[in-house]
Amino acid sequence: MECGVRELREEMGLDLPVTELNHVGSRQRSYGYEHTWWAALPVDPATIVLTEGQAVRLFSPAEISTMQLGYEDDAVLADFLAGPVTSRRRRAGR
Repeated sequence: MECGVRELREEMGLDLPVTELNHVGSRQRSYGYEHTWWAALPVDPATIVLTEGQAVRLFSPAEISTMQLGYEDDAVLADFLAGPVTSRRRRAGR
């Protein structure tokens, strides 16, 4: 979990306590073993200064479902969207 906090700080300039990370899943991918986490962050994407990547944007689950992502990220998003946390967030109107 500390690695995720460090990556957010290094790549996006975001600081959050490790207790804010929520585990989606861990599995073997073709490129290695991956742990996936999420966090609810009240931040305007326009204020994030990236040191890696091209841009930060927000998408609805409906928009995401029409996208084809690189590597094995389609499977990562499917795990997230199918998870109980996402269902709870939808029912709560978030």
